[in-house]
Amino acid sequence: MAKTPSSSKSESVTLRIPNEIFRRVLDYATAKTKGNRSEAIVELIEMGLAVARSQQSSQTGWTVQDIARQNQLSETVNELASEVEQLSHLVQDTVLQRLTAVETELMGEFNA
Repeated sequence: MAKTPSSSKSESVTLRIPNEIFRRVLDYATAKTKGNRSEAIVELIEMGLAVARSQQSSQTGWTVQDIARQNQLSETVNELASEVEQLSHLVQDTVLQRLTAVETELMGEFNA
């Protein structure tokens, strides 16, 4: 596990973190670093950087933001594919109903 560097070997950084993410950092700190928030943040940053490096090496030239956008686009495409499938079934059902109605009307005229 990462240890928080001494003040002579580290930078003090002030930043704003969304409340939900900060709560997750606090949960991680409680579970993994005996409540040490600085150590938890350093560990999480190190893990995030490791993931970013591995993703960038497998997808040369892509940033973490590009990968996040790609994931969002994939989810959107999947949702749209599902909607298209539902619409396709609806159209098929509607066409079958209309053909049945026309066939019934023609049979009625034929029998009359």
